[in-house]
Amino acid sequence: MRIMVYSHDAYGLGNLRRMLAICRYLLEAIPKLSILLVCSSPVVHSFRMPKGLDYIKLPCIGRNEFGELAAKYLETEIEETFKLRSELIKVTTINFKPDIILVDKKPYGLQEELRATLEYIKDSDYPPKVVLLLRDILDTPEKTTAEWKTKQYYAGIEMFYDQVWVVGMKEVFDITKEYKFPASISDKVKHCGYIRRTAERKNRYEIRQELNFNPDEQFVLVTTGGGADGYHLIDNYISGLTHLPKTHKIKSLIICGPEMPQEKQQALHRKVKQYSHVKIIEFTNELASYINAADMIVSMGGYNTVCEILSFGKPAVIVPRVQPVQEQLIRAESMEKVGLFKAIHPDLLNPENLSQAVLEHLSNIRKEKPNMFKLDLNALPRILDLSYSLLSGKTSSNYNEEMEIKDVVSLAGKIMQDDLIELDRQTDIFALPCIISEDGDRDGIPNVFLEAMAMKIPVVSTNISAIVELIENNKTGILVPEKDAQALAVALTELITNPKLLQQIKHRVRNKVCQRFYLEKNVKQVKDLLLDTLLDKQYLAANNLQQQTNTELKVLI
Repeated sequence: MRIMVYSHDAYGLGNLRRMLAICRYLLEAIPKLSILLVCSSPVVHSFRMPKGLDYIKLPCIGRNEFGELAAKYLETEIEETFKLRSELIKVTTINFKPDIILVDKKPYGLQEELRATLEYIKDSDYPPKVVLLLRDILDTPEKTTAEWKTKQYYAGIEMFYDQVWVVGMKEVFDITKEYKFPASISDKVKHCGYIRRTAERKNRYEIRQELNFNPDEQFVLVTTGGGADGYHLIDNYISGLTHLPKTHKIKSLIICGPEMPQEKQQALHRKVKQYSHVKIIEFTNELASYINAADMIVSMGGYNTVCEILSFGKPAVIVPRVQPVQEQLIRAESMEKVGLFKAIHPDLLNPENLSQAVLEHLSNIRKEKPNMFKLDLNALPRILDLSYSLLSGKTSSNYNEEMEIKDVVSLAGKIMQDDLIELDRQTDIFALPCIISEDGDRDGIPNVFLEAMAMKIPVVSTNISAIVELIENNKTGILVPEKDAQALAVALTELITNPKLLQQIKHRVRNKVCQRFYLEKNVKQVKDLLLDTLLDKQYLAANNLQQQTNTELKVLI
């Protein structure tokens, strides 16, 4: 299978990071898949490309001092630059011969640079399937519908596109309703949910060690994505550090972003020198790992950053971008309404209210938060199923069955205790995703967990009932939400692909069992409680029991 991905990314890193996340997931799931990314990001080379993924780099487009599109590096007119880009896209399509073309956001591409390619494949003998990928929110309904009518996007989707995949939820923002999609386009729309992000190569403990942050210190991560317009947020955050309590244990990492002008980065570096508890860097290609390691996030409201914050369940203060489009503002306000995080309008932002919001979030981290909104983070598996369905009418489950899943999964059926212990001796990871049944019944602490952990086997399970007393997430195992297959797969992958984390957990699990659940220790505690109760004179008198000697009672017990 071949997929070509078009990502115009004229501003920021959002489009590129989103499309790369989709590419990586598809490559892990589909054997012999090749993906060719067509993009113009100046930092695409900074991202690790997995096997099966390559890219064609188009000449960069940016905006000049008047906000107009212009060639970013070449001394060429904008018209000839787009002509060159358009021809590169078309010739790439002709020679790569993709089965699916996935187009990000703009149906005709930036400045209609895709139109020639779309018209060519429409008339070809074996046209690929063409899919438009839209994030949850584009801009205000008024501006978006006006733009789509003027640029004839509705007609373009109807003519050239097989499906429209929306990586968002109707419950947050109903794109078909808000943007007045006609029925002919609405029928093509598939709401996929938001994109769940996972940590990259490093786990949270490795990141904190790398930054020299102690376990008792709280870690605040400040990020503005690409950073082109992130100076205002970071400057206010640094100014707000003076409002922190003198005895605070708060460490901060600020990521400026590669597109922040150098003079502004230098100004921030100078300003932050007076704070020993603050580190500042320009860029990382492992932002998800840093978000996973942080205790809370301060950021703008870009799609990818918000998905990462929500994927790791981190408290956050969001200061959205409001120009040139209001996508981030609408997202931030919509998600604040359902209790997902706090939003501050940039016009109202100041050092005092930002530092106050940070302190409030840090003080509430250990308090149990109500589950106010059921967020759907399963966009990637749905995109996988839609990809299979487009080409063959089958889902990924059908495909896996055809790939003979029996070669990698063995169903042992009912086995005896001794046989189970023997299997444990050969096991690297023990997984049991417990659930709460419809009648409310649930497991307490399954004995098989204690047996596995006593043999130094990390356990992956769900965060229900008393299981959380035994398994400390990322310390003596990994816990995921119940009935969340994607989260379970992510947890297993993390342990399988991260031998260092696997070994760290193995060293802790037996100690946990011995400290809390060792049989002789627990029997002694029960015996002591019984003795204390039976020797209590008030208990004996109240129950008309004859006083017995301490020795007699011990013998009785």
